[in-house]
Amino acid sequence: MNPFCKISSFSTKVAGVAVMLLATLTAGCGGGGLDPILGTPGAGRVPTVTATSPVASTPIVTGVASNVRVSATFSEAMLASTITNASFTLTCPAATPVAASVAYDAATQTATLTPNAALPANTPCQASVAGTVQDSTGIAMGAAFVWNFLTAPAAPVDTTRPTVSFKVPAAAATGVASNTAISATFTEAMNPATITGSSFTVANTTLGTPVTGTVSYVAASQTAIFTPTAPATLDSSSLFTVTITSAATDLAGNALAGNLAVPPGAGNHVWTFTTGAASDTTRPTVTLTLPAAAATGVATNTAISASFSEAMNPATFTNASFTVTNTTLGTPVAGTVSYAAGSSTAVFTPTAPATLANSSLYTVTVTTAATDLAGNALAVNFIWSFTTAAAPDTTRPTVTLTVPVAGATAVAANTGISASFSEAMNPATINGANFILTNTTLGTAVTGTVSYAVGSRTATFTPSSPGGLAASSQFTATLTSAATDLAGNALAGNTAVAQAAGNHVWSFTTGAAPDTTRPTVTVTVPAGGATGVANNTAVTATFSEAMNASSLSSSSFTLINTTLGTAVPGTVSYAAGSMTATFAPAAVLASGSLFTATVTTAATDLAGNSLAGNTATAPSAGNHVWTFTTGATGDTTPPTVTEVSPPDLSAGVCLTRPISATFSEPMDPATISAATFGVSDNGVAVAGSVSYNAASRVATFVPNAAAGFAASRSFTVTVLGGSAGVKDLAGNALAAPRVWSFSTGTQPCLGPVELGSIASFGAFGGAAGVTNQGITTAIGGNIGSTAACTLITGLHDASNGYTETPLNIGAVNGSVYCAPPAPGTAATLAIATQARADAQTAYNTLAALPPGSDPGAGQLGGLVLAPGVYTSAGGTFAITSANLTLDARGDANAVWVFQSAAALTVGLSATPRSVLLINGAQAKNVFWQVGSAARIEDGSTMVGTIIAPAGVTISTAGQTVQTTLIGRAIGLTASVTLVNVSIVAP
Repeated sequence: MNPFCKISSFSTKVAGVAVMLLATLTAGCGGGGLDPILGTPGAGRVPTVTATSPVASTPIVTGVASNVRVSATFSEAMLASTITNASFTLTCPAATPVAASVAYDAATQTATLTPNAALPANTPCQASVAGTVQDSTGIAMGAAFVWNFLTAPAAPVDTTRPTVSFKVPAAAATGVASNTAISATFTEAMNPATITGSSFTVANTTLGTPVTGTVSYVAASQTAIFTPTAPATLDSSSLFTVTITSAATDLAGNALAGNLAVPPGAGNHVWTFTTGAASDTTRPTVTLTLPAAAATGVATNTAISASFSEAMNPATFTNASFTVTNTTLGTPVAGTVSYAAGSSTAVFTPTAPATLANSSLYTVTVTTAATDLAGNALAVNFIWSFTTAAAPDTTRPTVTLTVPVAGATAVAANTGISASFSEAMNPATINGANFILTNTTLGTAVTGTVSYAVGSRTATFTPSSPGGLAASSQFTATLTSAATDLAGNALAGNTAVAQAAGNHVWSFTTGAAPDTTRPTVTVTVPAGGATGVANNTAVTATFSEAMNASSLSSSSFTLINTTLGTAVPGTVSYAAGSMTATFAPAAVLASGSLFTATVTTAATDLAGNSLAGNTATAPSAGNHVWTFTTGATGDTTPPTVTEVSPPDLSAGVCLTRPISATFSEPMDPATISAATFGVSDNGVAVAGSVSYNAASRVATFVPNAAAGFAASRSFTVTVLGGSAGVKDLAGNALAAPRVWSFSTGTQPCLGPVELGSIASFGAFGGAAGVTNQGITTAIGGNIGSTAACTLITGLHDASNGYTETPLNIGAVNGSVYCAPPAPGTAATLAIATQARADAQTAYNTLAALPPGSDPGAGQLGGLVLAPGVYTSAGGTFAITSANLTLDARGDANAVWVFQSAAALTVGLSATPRSVLLINGAQAKNVFWQVGSAARIEDGSTMVGTIIAPAGVTISTAGQTVQTTLIGRAIGLTASVTLVNVSIVAP
């Protein structure tokens, strides 16, 4: 079938063109000797319309601004003389012609119709490109391309300036291939005539010379591309500066609001990158498809997408390079193809009809015409199939998790902002126009880039400013209802009523300190050194903090069969709710083989900090590498729920208590979500977020409402089983749903204490400094003191050393904040001062809690304690006679507060003691309010945040055995002293 035949099936729905289309179909679609690719034998390819603005869609686009320009982009170079006011027309309403001027831009193969006056409000409009328009060789389109849209009710004028939402190479990128093209994606459709070699320039800053090249604009992807021409490659090991000027405008004539503009003014968008010594010769691959290969029961109204291993050239995605065929009927599917740069994903959206046939087999092909930005093509055509269901998808997507969470304070100023969705989204709708960040304190928009990790269903907004967000300011993030799933269902945000679409909006407040702490891998499944591992398992890595989902891919998370020396193909996803990346092998692993898993330093947190793996010494970045050996069989045993919290039929449950389920084995984090773990109130779903703790195998549901669950109500909890339910890492589903119930009381639960900016510190030495002795100390997080930096001794961070000697060396996986002299500054002192104030506030809050029991008369050793407040009657707590165990009873958010008016002692000389966490207990929820000083003896393992006015001493001078604190050592006035200590800030 000819490409225009696909268009004609859409156009037959439009009044006034039926006769023309029937004639066209008879002549061009039913035989007549017409070549299916080239048209008339011996002639060139029939031209088609590949993109329009406003977009041609079903249902039609509404709310179009009255000052819109209408454009149509063609599949090839057109004969400009055939594109005129007679062949490109607009009527508003039908049969009422709109006076306009028509222009054709050869560089972008785009025709633009500019109305002479504003369009009428709330009016259906119809645009038409006649079938008489010809390509440069004289071949006519043959069938008219007609589409419709509706203007906005109040006839608003578009005054919003476009911005650059994504660019390749990224700002400040290094080691860039010298043969790459440079691209910039915009937040809205641009006027192609304004994207030229004058408005989009590249300069070799090292040599001070301009780079010659050609500039093109891909309307379907809203992307401009600069391709170097003389020479075809950029100079190696050179700094380049890219500039897109404010001469670039959208279709309404609004000039670019670049990163050099002062809102609301126009301005240039400028960024730099540095080339490496080599060119890119690696062919791209398809890493993920939606629907998946061999998928069944696919919604009939879905779009089809293919994600790639690297940034692709948007211009190479057309109806020729990305095709869909109804294999059951043997007919091609008409559709439009776009490319979402922020996710390296091409999307095919059916147009005629807007839905696929039900219960049919479809075959999708991405050809070798698809290339990366260096011109490397796919090695072979990529082909996969799926089968549709009998019905469309009408369920609206929701936001299931945000980072930072709503209401968060002391957020690192250099953080990125992310949102995870309940289902796969259309990558083309996750962009800078639909993911917006505003500095509410100043009332200004924040510029940034938006990416979307398809396999992880997570969107990330990264601020453009090198310094990140403004400190100590409130920000509001908005995901608009223009974000849709692959079936076109608009977002059901937290501003929506009932089943309507709506924006998802949340706010947070930044602190003064940036995040400089590198993320670490805390749990792996299989564990390092494991043997007899089921050969059908997936492989997971859980991190110490929220990660940038886009940085976790098959490039940064790899698996090697070490026995055979071969790479294992697979797909990588990231579950934000569990901070866990999953590598799913494409096939069963070889039995009896040694495998090596690697997460590289390309994996970063949301602040851009690279992984601190187990192959590097802190504070340097390094890969995390581990091995395991497979057994001879796969895992076919379904998981079970071993414990629920609160227990079934519990009454009087406090309102803010999380609901949790503990599983019998490690689970697939991607299957644990609000779709598979829910709470209902008399049949009505309770809005909430779901997380999964890989270490404890506990899934947790937390209600979105700040007040928690409704008081004095009965609730039902369901963990889904079966094919649509939760699964283990081998893909085995929970055999049957696990259902239980509880009823609430009237009071809130004991919650964790807000730490503010002190939460990012592993150690803080009041006004007296932090001292380390020994060479094995490693601190996860920042350290600080309001004292002069000269009182920080035996330590170093990535930037500075603090009075280290050969016998006293300690690594800080974060930053050091202290007072002048250098490296202390007024800014570092201000951060330390705020942290000290936040620590004092937290201490006061802990001390003011109503006192609890003292079950061991001050001796906590040997006890197993439930969550709650514990107060020493004698003024001191000791964990010296045996270990202390904290039992969460399945409540992953369970909190313990220990109040002692005087001292805390953990362990004795040569007799270390530990605090053990069981049944979902977490170190971040354990707090020690100590009236004077705290001491942790050699070799002990302590858990929780310790705040003590008279300081904290960990281990003894001269000792070489390692002592561990999974928490924080905070001295309000006195110092913190460390001797060969590992601190992990939770």
